[in-house]
Amino acid sequence: MRPKNTSIRPIDVPVLLYLAEHPGSPYARVAEALGVSTSTVHAAHTRLIASGLAHRIAGAKTEVARGPLLEFLQYAVQYLFPATFLPKARGIPTGLSEPVLAEFNEDPEFQDLLTADASPQVWPSHLGSVVGVGILPLVADAPSIASRDPSLYRWLALVDVVRGGDARARTFARRAFKRLVAALP
Repeated sequence: MRPKNTSIRPIDVPVLLYLAEHPGSPYARVAEALGVSTSTVHAAHTRLIASGLAHRIAGAKTEVARGPLLEFLQYAVQYLFPATFLPKARGIPTGLSEPVLAEFNEDPEFQDLLTADASPQVWPSHLGSVVGVGILPLVADAPSIASRDPSLYRWLALVDVVRGGDARARTFARRAFKRLVAALP
């Protein structure tokens, strides 16, 4: 019997983030929110539990492990899923784009990063109108997710800062993750 591959995959990141924001969500609800199949969510769920990023609490209900979640987002995601940049593209803003991370507008470090960042990063998509540096999203449906779930959009944009930002931007994103994880339900 061959052992199952329990390596984290790109789809596992949005599944993990959705479960962190919506604890105990059934597979069907997660699948609908992410635009994937229920079996894809189930497989991601299994990998997340095997990796220690989540654990079962009752029946099929899952709880995200906050400490490992924070470490994963702050330090592992950039090495597991490095950013792939494209030439100029039209699409949905991600990364440090101000509309995505508007809740951080009062943070002086965020304002410094906005002025230092010359061109916005975008997920290439016909749904968007912003022109900037293209960055391939973790999941193909990320532009649609952005319109359906603003909270998940914010998390995925911060993941892109860690994946493709410079040292200052990654430092800001790590602090932002700490704040967001502390505020989880």
